[in-house]
Amino acid sequence: PRHSSWGRDTHPEQELRTMFDISEHGMNSVGYVSTNPYVAKKPGGGYEISFDKPFGASVYSLNVYMNNLKRAGLTGPIGYYSCAAWHRFGLSKVEKAFTPEWENLVAETVKAIEAQREKHNWPEFIYFTGDEPGSSLVKQQAIRKLGNAIRKGKRNVRLSNFFNGEWNGTADWKL
Repeated sequence: PRHSSWGRDTHPEQELRTMFDISEHGMNSVGYVSTNPYVAKKPGGGYEISFDKPFGASVYSLNVYMNNLKRAGLTGPIGYYSCAAWHRFGLSKVEKAFTPEWENLVAETVKAIEAQREKHNWPEFIYFTGDEPGSSLVKQQAIRKLGNAIRKGKRNVRLSNFFNGEWNGTADWKL
């Protein structure tokens, strides 16, 4: 998403054209998505989760982004990269990360996303739980906690992780 054609640095008027371009070149997915639903804590308790407002680093609302994806004919699964950072920003701005309240918020957000996905026939989301954890035990424990919180929201979703190469401690990993 960094300075690429469909990420958070995209000029809004180019996003849909880029998605059509991807489709016209025979691909069926953008790869991964960095767009979140808007989430806020309600004064009386509970959460507001809106798919019509952007949140965090998102330029678009999740409804706009996913509807554009469908318009362009992209139907393949997408890596839902946004949740890999829910413990660093995004949802951690609403509840302190890794607290029981945060875990409940993650679960409620996943439930809402999956309900919206099914309602609008969006492609499958593969929830990314981490971003370049390297061999850091702390990062790997955070990834596991996030994955468990996601699965509290919906048990049978697919989870994945994100790696970029052999740096930050990954050179010693054995494939």
